[in-house]
Amino acid sequence: MKNRLNLVLTDQSKKRLDRLIGLTEADTSAEVIRNALRLYEALINRVLSDDEFLVRNKKTGEISIYEIFDTLGAEVAQPPTRPPDRTRVRQKELHAS
Repeated sequence: MKNRLNLVLTDQSKKRLDRLIGLTEADTSAEVIRNALRLYEALINRVLSDDEFLVRNKKTGEISIYEIFDTLGAEVAQPPTRPPDRTRVRQKELHAS
């Protein structure tokens, strides 16, 4: 079964979506959004499994922890009753031992 969803996007969000369509050579915006949802779900599942994401700079070899979500508890399994605060992305440097 397919469900139709209408989205209201700011001009900036629409530009970002259009850019992703071009970069990924997706046929539609729906394809990009479906892929984004799959990725978002996978990231949350990994965070809930106490995994972390590392990013390595190809030029310098420097490795950073890439914190996508500030806090996630076991309650994530239940849908939120109100929209969550904007997800903040920040990096923490890992110090080589």
